[in-house]
Amino acid sequence: MKPLYLSLLTLAVSASACGQDTSAPAQGALKVYTAIAAAARIAEDTDGVDIVIDAAVPVHVNANGDSIIRVPIAVGVHNIEVRDVRSTCALAVPNPTTVVVVRDSIRAVLVMGVCQ
Repeated sequence: MKPLYLSLLTLAVSASACGQDTSAPAQGALKVYTAIAAAARIAEDTDGVDIVIDAAVPVHVNANGDSIIRVPIAVGVHNIEVRDVRSTCALAVPNPTTVVVVRDSIRAVLVMGVCQ
């Protein structure tokens, strides 16, 4: 059985900052996408996975082609953990992992993998 190769890709998409109130708390947004696919239908993670941001209540999403967004979220470092991954899959990146959210932007995180 081949191991799962899971990669975490992060990228920031800047948002407009024109006319912002500098007295408001610094906030941004965090969006987590899932793309954990299988070579054969029998190997799919059909019951989905749980995404946990900063030890909050888990959000259950489809393992392939789903996303969650958290707006607003404080600027700074945040922990993201993927739970309830099918036993035939293995994470190849640190889990949990950390991302940095910057003011007036969306931090996108892509969780990719293949189950065997």
